[in-house]
Amino acid sequence: MWGNIIASGTTDANGNRGSSGLGAGNYSVGETQQAGWTNTTPVCLDVTLSAGQNAVVFFGNVQPPQFGSITAHKFQDTNSNFVQDVGEPSLSGWAMTLYSGSNCTGTVLTSGTTDVNGNRLFSNLTAGSYSVGETQQTGWTNTTATCVNETITPNENATVNFGNVQVPDTGSITAHKFQDTNSNGVQDVGEPNLASWTMTLYSGSNCTGAVLAQGTTDANGNEVFSGLTAGSYSVGESAQTGWTNITPSCINETLTAGENATINFANVQLPTVIPVPLFPGWNNVEWMPNVCKPIREAVANLTSPTDVLEVVGFWVASGQFFLLFDDDAPDAVNDLEQLCPGDIVWVYVTTSIIWLLDP
Repeated sequence: MWGNIIASGTTDANGNRGSSGLGAGNYSVGETQQAGWTNTTPVCLDVTLSAGQNAVVFFGNVQPPQFGSITAHKFQDTNSNFVQDVGEPSLSGWAMTLYSGSNCTGTVLTSGTTDVNGNRLFSNLTAGSYSVGETQQTGWTNTTATCVNETITPNENATVNFGNVQVPDTGSITAHKFQDTNSNGVQDVGEPNLASWTMTLYSGSNCTGAVLAQGTTDANGNEVFSGLTAGSYSVGESAQTGWTNITPSCINETLTAGENATINFANVQLPTVIPVPLFPGWNNVEWMPNVCKPIREAVANLTSPTDVLEVVGFWVASGQFFLLFDDDAPDAVNDLEQLCPGDIVWVYVTTSIIWLLDP
């Protein structure tokens, strides 16, 4: 029933709005609806008052749940600037998890994977605090946080963004250094690793490109150059005094994506020259090098450029002197014998000189 508006106002703390001084008659009372509420009683109620009557009319309303949503959006952040720029694609197939409360430490409410548009929608959410976490994938790293907090109000539809960038699949080159005692180019049983040898990594081949890294071998003979993308590299060793290389001093290596390669550097220690002073006349000398050597080569520094050597030999059990070298003998005779480790010989020189026992 609709007529002239007699009075209007809002309900007080007790939910009441009174209109007094009304005479007997027919009246109607209507409520003004509010967003987010729905009436359970009619929005307009008729009242017939008799003289002196005080009537009460009741209006019932209910507030329906107000659901919102959170959309987790996933994209490839190629330039790592935390926002999705033109041309940067959305990423499908990434797992997203919705938690109650913040910091992805509350109860798991639901989870799912992003669609072809990079979205995972979490709907029918009441107002409150939530957080969304992404599950990382191999070969990618996040440019935004892996857990994003979001507080939604009634009916709010929020979006949280997750940026990731693809990490190049990297590999490594290990430079391995060992003592190649038998000079066969491979590390045999008992041949030790060599520490503290400097190794240098170059871009490109033949150790002529840019120096990318440098280090020394560890106790296991290794220097590892890691974090390398696919491509062409070379590793060079720095020589040390008293050693010579058996394998090349620069070795090329082409890496595929994610490959871990090892290259070997074999070195052998050069024998040490042992100086032995000789005095005019006879000298008793032990051949101390650890290898045998033809007699002519063994006494080379005693015969050239200054010829001070006369005779080299030793006494045999019968008391006879066995001649190894005679300055007056033909070369063919002096080429017959050799000195070996532990041999003790008598050497006759005409003047003082240093005999260099050179293996």
